[in-house]
Amino acid sequence: MRSSRFNIYYNSGPNRYLVYNTMNDAIIRIDDELENCMRNNSFEDVNEEYLSMLMQNGFVTSIDETSIFQLNINRLKYSGSLASFILIPTHRCNLNCTYCYQQSGTILTDTMDESTVLKVIKYIKRMAAKKTGITISLYGGEPLLEPDILLTIFKELKKYCDTEKKSLKITGATNGTLLSENLMEKFKIYHVNDIQITFAGPKSVHDVKRAYKNGSGTYDRLIEVIRNLEKHKIDYRLRIDVDKENFSHIGELLDDLKDKLGKAPRISIQKVSCITVFNKHCDKQVAEVSEERMHELYSLAILKGYSTNTIALANSRIGCGAIFDDTYTIAPNGDIYKCCSSVGIPEHRLGTIAEDGTLKDVNQEAYCKWALRNPLQFDECRSCEFAPMCFAGCAFHAYNKFGDINVPICNKEQYQDNIKTYLKDHYLNKWG
Repeated sequence: MRSSRFNIYYNSGPNRYLVYNTMNDAIIRIDDELENCMRNNSFEDVNEEYLSMLMQNGFVTSIDETSIFQLNINRLKYSGSLASFILIPTHRCNLNCTYCYQQSGTILTDTMDESTVLKVIKYIKRMAAKKTGITISLYGGEPLLEPDILLTIFKELKKYCDTEKKSLKITGATNGTLLSENLMEKFKIYHVNDIQITFAGPKSVHDVKRAYKNGSGTYDRLIEVIRNLEKHKIDYRLRIDVDKENFSHIGELLDDLKDKLGKAPRISIQKVSCITVFNKHCDKQVAEVSEERMHELYSLAILKGYSTNTIALANSRIGCGAIFDDTYTIAPNGDIYKCCSSVGIPEHRLGTIAEDGTLKDVNQEAYCKWALRNPLQFDECRSCEFAPMCFAGCAFHAYNKFGDINVPICNKEQYQDNIKTYLKDHYLNKWG
């Protein structure tokens, strides 16, 4: 019997510790005496009932945790009941965001034609045949530039799912500017929900960083759209992109959103990263903010009454969709990829959709590299207590940095800080 190697200990005060187990997503409060017992694997004097509780929740174990971790990975990757797709109807965009890694739709420019739309519908149906449902996530470019394409696909998939008794869930990321009330009403027919809209600061900052092609700002339009989403009872979440340029303005944005919307909306605060694969000069356009400063924003948002992503502590239940067996990205030309960020890079293309909805020109090597990637293939990850959360980091970031997805991206310090911030913001006041 020994303490789990996935335990993270946080000293929360005199004779008080909070312990988080990264593999089992469990949190417990203990005293100094039990903390000492757990660190030293000395359980002779621990109450039997308490010890049983520690074992049931994975803080103490008598089994090989590496084998259990591998089993969990296999279950996550290969036993999904849903067929999931990231759908890119077009690479074009109506904005000219200063930090866009796709350079505002100028690197990749294609849009689905009618024949590709029909092939995509056949492909999705074929891939979903043995699944209980379908999930679609919209991506771009700006997907709402092509509403007719989307509505055609949604209509056919809804008809198919209704007939075959399958679930259908449609979400999406959009810049929001084209989301009219008329389109909202049409989306409601197909239960389109959980729409993500991005902000990059208060009006004075956002309108510079996320402007239309003609240079005019988009902030006021997004506020109008969000109010309409509220009126039409469509769920949404706001992504807040952060770099060194707008960091000091995020507090003002949070205040303004609450003031204009009458509440603190659901938000996700994300660091803008430099992706050099498509834009060799992005390091001159993007000034990345440190993880330490990001934690300041997480805590600030919570203090202002927001529910935000200090950290997805249950990431071991989610992982990166690109390495899941049943998740694919559909490009506008009918090419299939695992990761939406890798679209347009030939070596990551899995194949292209044929007329009958099957995949032709299949690249088995690319598929296997993505599908088989897991933290236990890397020496530095096997013994890491953060592996169930990190999953060896983002595969595409590994490619961006090293030219190969089979290299780990170590985020150990980031996750250590993430856990401390989460425990402090969510449990310290409640448990002490």
